[in-house]
Amino acid sequence: MDSNTSPQSDGQPAFASEDQLSTLPVPLAPPPNISLPAAGTPSVSAYLAERQIRMSSFKPGALDLAGNKIEKIYSVGDEYFIYEASNLPPHESMLVFIDTIEEFDKTLISRYHSAKEHFDEFISSFHKYNCSSIYKKRAATVLSAILQGITTADESSFKKIINDIEKEYKDTTTGRSLYQVGAISLSILLIFLALLTYVTRDSTFIKENHFIPLVLYAASFASMGGFISVSLKIKTLHTERELSKKTYFFHGAERILFSIIAGVLVFFMFKGNLIFGFLNSGDSYSFSIYIVCALSGFSETLIPNTLRNLETKSEL
Repeated sequence: MDSNTSPQSDGQPAFASEDQLSTLPVPLAPPPNISLPAAGTPSVSAYLAERQIRMSSFKPGALDLAGNKIEKIYSVGDEYFIYEASNLPPHESMLVFIDTIEEFDKTLISRYHSAKEHFDEFISSFHKYNCSSIYKKRAATVLSAILQGITTADESSFKKIINDIEKEYKDTTTGRSLYQVGAISLSILLIFLALLTYVTRDSTFIKENHFIPLVLYAASFASMGGFISVSLKIKTLHTERELSKKTYFFHGAERILFSIIAGVLVFFMFKGNLIFGFLNSGDSYSFSIYIVCALSGFSETLIPNTLRNLETKSEL
């Protein structure tokens, strides 16, 4: 009967978190001159009955022997469970429970300790890069193979998983950065055009087409709102390995393009007194109209909700 490391001296399963495993005492094996009870004796039968109760109690939502709530089970063997506890800190939540069929069998304990150093490296990388829980499932599969004696524990046991974690983090960071670059590039371009138009506002072309700078101002304010939204939500951006890096650049520019379209639509609806008519002072250079354009670029729901409201009013 064993746990993360080994049985306690009183015969009950020892149970510990990953940080505690290296500090728990390992009990000595029975002296060679003391023979163990034969199978079928009352003590062995009682041990097996208690073990059956312990093993059958391991299920999601139940409590383990240390009082931790079992959230999910990653791997199950005849003599072990690899699972996650929901009430422990993230770096201590992945636990291993070992309960051997033979009471004094230390084989699984030895195999676990041989893999513990590399398993701890995986735990460290997993929480350092805050990656998907699928990697825990993969690590549990590797650890399960080691406990069963299918493979031996060495540096390469968890190395591929750690490399995949680092690659995914690098790809995610690169994708998010390119997404921001695409967004800010189009935003800067619009701001530059708006400033250029403002500087040349006394030219004949601008005077004859006085509505062009107004639309550019609205678009530039909307792009600024869109970029602020992108920057605030960048950590939640989902990336895919199959997409090329330049795709994220165009996705970022596309997000700003939607903001620009929203800002221009709001500008015309504002000037037509369809929305926020109480703010429309009639001045083409009113600050309120450009603030509303910036808000429309920031919010992904302002324009859809406004159009729905207009549709509802037209049906009445």
